[in-house]
Amino acid sequence: MSDLSFTPATLEAFATDVLRAIGMAEVDAVPTARGLVVANLHGVDSHGIARLPQYVESLTVGDVNLTPYVTVEASGQAATFVDANGGYGYRPSYLAIEACISNAEKSGIAIAAVSNSHHFGMASTYTREAAAKGQIAFAWTNASPKLTPPGGVQPVVGNNPLSWAIPRSGGSDPIVLDMALSTVAFGKVRLARQEGRPIPLGWGLDRNGQPTSDAEEAFQSGLLDAVGGYKGYGLSIIAEILAGVLTGSPFGKDGAPHGNGTGGVGHIFITFRPDLFVSRERFDADVDELVNQIHGARMGREGDRALLPGEIESGNAARITVSGISLSAVLFASLDKLAGGLSVAGLSARS
Repeated sequence: MSDLSFTPATLEAFATDVLRAIGMAEVDAVPTARGLVVANLHGVDSHGIARLPQYVESLTVGDVNLTPYVTVEASGQAATFVDANGGYGYRPSYLAIEACISNAEKSGIAIAAVSNSHHFGMASTYTREAAAKGQIAFAWTNASPKLTPPGGVQPVVGNNPLSWAIPRSGGSDPIVLDMALSTVAFGKVRLARQEGRPIPLGWGLDRNGQPTSDAEEAFQSGLLDAVGGYKGYGLSIIAEILAGVLTGSPFGKDGAPHGNGTGGVGHIFITFRPDLFVSRERFDADVDELVNQIHGARMGREGDRALLPGEIESGNAARITVSGISLSAVLFASLDKLAGGLSVAGLSARS
């Protein structure tokens, strides 16, 4: 069977139905499904609907709170604290970034902490929300330990993804940096294992701390290479403090984005207006000038062009919106089987 394509709306409705079938309230199911599909829409399939079976398992066995009581508190004029109560991080993170946007509109800059959360999907899901409202945004989360100290064989800190988003004028796509502090996100290893594919050397390590192309071996060891060696490792320690310690969430060896019923990780969000120090007109003009300089850079191969962070993903979104989200035959079968076990209409009935 060749790959099949589905509209974002179809996949979002399917994921929502599956989550509701296991007992998740609509208020959580809708943003969780939305967050998964946003990742697929931008071509980040490792954080997309392929995660749904994992989520269902974690929620069903109680590793993640299926019915969290999420609370939002003001911690100052420009600070917000969201307690995720052990649930997945989508609704709490949308609430946090919305609070940041609202507060920054008034005060110029705002921060929000999400405590006792779990996996929140693609970090740029939230920074893009702020950029669409004209604000600069930052998001950071801690994760389960996957990185070792240089030369080590024991994971001590997470790959701790972060994102920055910079708005642009005239309807131009924002500049969006979204990266884990490992060479690749663990979800890409998970997806390669799920589809029976090898991984490139430099993605993961075996149980002896040696590079491997075996996705199963890298998955079982749980060890990833830090991007930039000690530099990525050092940044990940800072993330453990800002997203974990500062928010009152588990950190280091206790970080668990899918496995602690009372909450396994934390997230931190910051947004601010581009006109804090210069006019918005000057900011937009100078960003455009920088973009022109980058796009005009000479390249070593004819036909190549220097790209901005997030440019590929924005292009994916424009294309996939029209063509649909493509699912492999293996993933399609897995999702249909999941739906059948829950008496939910499968994708085969929605195509």
